[in-house]
Amino acid sequence: MLQKTTHIFENLLDHARKGELTLRADLVDTFLEAKDIMHEQLDAYRNEEEPNQEAYERICQTLQQIALRRDWQNT
Repeated sequence: MLQKTTHIFENLLDHARKGELTLRADLVDTFLEAKDIMHEQLDAYRNEEEPNQEAYERICQTLQQIALRRDWQNT
């Protein structure tokens, strides 16, 4: 789970770094939430607990929707 979330998140941040993704307040909020959820997932794995599946699925879906949109591109 954590690897998939991280991969999608890294790709979006790479687009931002390249200037292809304009960081708006809503995107920054989503990215901060994703960071928090990934931190919680990592903590759960370290404590040999099951991470919050609902939170993972929600943030993963949100990041995927952002990745699929094209209106954020500076083309």
